[in-house]
Amino acid sequence: MAKIKYLLPWEKQELFDVIKHDTSSYAVRNLAMFYIAEYCALRASEVGNIKLEHIQNRNGFLQIYCERLKGSRNNTLRIIEPEVSAALVEYLKIRSSIVCYSPYLFLSQRKTPISRKTLDGIMKEYCSRTHIPSDKHHFHVLKHTRAVELGDKGLAIQDIQWWLGHVNINNTIIYSQFTTAQQEHMYIKLLERMQENVRESKDQCYL
Repeated sequence: MAKIKYLLPWEKQELFDVIKHDTSSYAVRNLAMFYIAEYCALRASEVGNIKLEHIQNRNGFLQIYCERLKGSRNNTLRIIEPEVSAALVEYLKIRSSIVCYSPYLFLSQRKTPISRKTLDGIMKEYCSRTHIPSDKHHFHVLKHTRAVELGDKGLAIQDIQWWLGHVNINNTIIYSQFTTAQQEHMYIKLLERMQENVRESKDQCYL
C-alpha cells in the first residue's frame, strides 16, 4: 500500500486555528484558500486555476467548479460546511474590491494567480507554528486529509472517487487503509446477515 501523509483531526484543527489567528494582510485570502483546497481536495496548482466564474450560488448554496489536472475528472462541488462557505464569502467581498482584470479567484501580491510554490511556502510557514510533524508540511497533504475525512464520514468508495475526480478507482481505494468507516459498515452487514441466518434456523426448527 502507498504511504499517504494526511492530517489527523487535531492536526487539522491546530492548522486552521493558526490560520484564523493570522494578522497579515492576506489572512482572509489564506483562510479561504486553505478551506477550499481541503474541502474540494485540490492540488496546489488547481487552487491557482480557480476563476471567479467558477463560483456560483445555487439554491442558497455556493458551489465551485473544480478544474482538475493530471487526468482527473472535473466536477462541481456544493459547499455545505458553514465555515468553508463563510470564509469564501468574506474573501469574495475583498476580492471584489481589488482593481484587477485577472479572472482568477486567488491572487498573489503581484495580482497573478497564486502559484503552487507560493502555496507550499504558506503551508510550511503555518505548519511551523504547530505541532504537526515536518513530513506533513506540504500543501498536498490537504488533499489526502479530505480523502480520509470522507471515508471516516462513511461515504462509499465510489462517492469518494467522484469527489476527488479520480478516473481509476484504485487511486481512491488506497485511502481505505486509513479509515475504519467502511470496515465498520462491512461488519454491520455481516452481523445483520448472521442474525438473519439465526432467525432462519429457528424458523426451520419449528417446521
